Amino acid sequence: MTITWKHPFVNKNSGTDVELRQDVFKRVLAQYTSPEISLWHFFQQAWDVLEPANPLKKNWHLELLCEYLTLVSDGKMQKLLINMPPRNVKSTLTTITFPAWVWTRRPAMRFVFCSYSSSLSTKHSIDRRRLIESPWYRERWGGIVQLSEDQNQKHEYENTARGHMVSTSIGGTLTGKGGDIIIEDDMLNPNESDSEAARRHSLSMHRNVLPTRLDSPITGARILVEQRTHPDDVSGHVLKNERDWTHLCLPIEAEEKTSVVFPISGRIIEREAGNILNPMHQGKKEVDDLKRSMGSRAFAAQCQQNPTSELGNILKRSFWRHWHVKPPGFDIVIQSWDMTFKETKSGSYVCGQLWGKRSANFYLLDQVRARMDFNDSVKALETFTAMHQEAFAKLVEDKANGPAIISTLKNRIPGIIPVSPIGTKAARAQNISPIAEAGNIHLPDMVSNPWVADFIEECAAFKGVGNERNDQVDAMTQAVCWLMQMEYQGEPMDDGLGENMLDEAEMEIVGGFSNV
Repeated sequence: MTITWKHPFVNKNSGTDVELRQDVFKRVLAQYTSPEISLWHFFQQAWDVLEPANPLKKNWHLELLCEYLTLVSDGKMQKLLINMPPRNVKSTLTTITFPAWVWTRRPAMRFVFCSYSSSLSTKHSIDRRRLIESPWYRERWGGIVQLSEDQNQKHEYENTARGHMVSTSIGGTLTGKGGDIIIEDDMLNPNESDSEAARRHSLSMHRNVLPTRLDSPITGARILVEQRTHPDDVSGHVLKNERDWTHLCLPIEAEEKTSVVFPISGRIIEREAGNILNPMHQGKKEVDDLKRSMGSRAFAAQCQQNPTSELGNILKRSFWRHWHVKPPGFDIVIQSWDMTFKETKSGSYVCGQLWGKRSANFYLLDQVRARMDFNDSVKALETFTAMHQEAFAKLVEDKANGPAIISTLKNRIPGIIPVSPIGTKAARAQNISPIAEAGNIHLPDMVSNPWVADFIEECAAFKGVGNERNDQVDAMTQAVCWLMQMEYQGEPMDDGLGENMLDEAEMEIVGGFSNV
């Protein structure tokens, strides 16, 4: 039996009769045969529509994000916070492709989008519409998703199933508009992140406006996707003050060994320390270039998702002085070592520093810092000692690998002194903070010593809580507190040693270290 479809308004003599009948047949058939497709496969095909001149650099982090977004679509996750570096396709996937994919499954879904500027939110909206109106999309899901002719603008459009997509920006209006899923994409301009007013406006939109736009607070979902820009950006507020958010955080460079577990498939990606998020997009060289061009603070925030304030915390950015020519005639020169707890090269850093004291001033002269296992740590201390024979005292924190290293080297290298910290890390940093604020701690210039920028950034971020990266801070506080202790005892500074030690209460006052 042959079924013939005929459009009721087609003139029998029209040359387009067959074409229109075929079109109607395709649309009716599509209503029953529209393909079910995963978000990952949908995204790969949609990429060719959105970026025809740029091949997709497939990477595991995009598949991971697809699984998280699928859980949101399925109603299994209602609050998703995504922190990722710029230019890693987070907006193209989350804000442009994901909603178009959801409509292929549930065309009646309603979306609200918000970004820091109207131009950015409008661009995302146009890209979504371009995807939905593309021949690729219409051929596969045109029988399900058709945009309404009477509501089809750049920032707002509706389909015939009454699903809609509405875009706004900070300060924009959403009166009478709501959605099942609200997506906030970069709520703070990185160039305005230090503006308290800009942060206040973005936070007000997040807290006071967008939550009221959920059609159903019980079943509705919210997605916040940002590159971090400031400790008090919207993501910072969410992490500190709001509950029930799932946090997906992907720094551009892994700072320690990390296991990334996919929430649906259970797949596991092991990121070794130093691993680059998407090496096909940015390799080690490009990331290092980015560090230099952006500066340590911006890189830590936007790329590592670890922002610090403009001023810093206990140890402010403005505290440090710099030397360009090594001063002569130090009273004493010492080494200070912070050893890792890890036995592998994928753990924390080992940090060794060379310090000189001259009158009331403390000078950081050199530093070695790397991820090392036990044997590498031993070799590093031996090599550093050979390079800097003027340092008679070698302070080694008597924790982690320290005791084993002390035992191994005490009869091979003279002057190794076990140092036992007293009090918290934060208390020790606070002890030396007044000395730094007074301008008595001098660092090498950053032009000849690029590692100093990372040193300052670690100091500015340091709070003495959680799993902070603090090896450079620990080595510094150990050195400065020990040198202060020696001066407090009134001992001669030329030999670096003293017989009379303070009791613990006295040492906590002057620095919080004991070598007993």
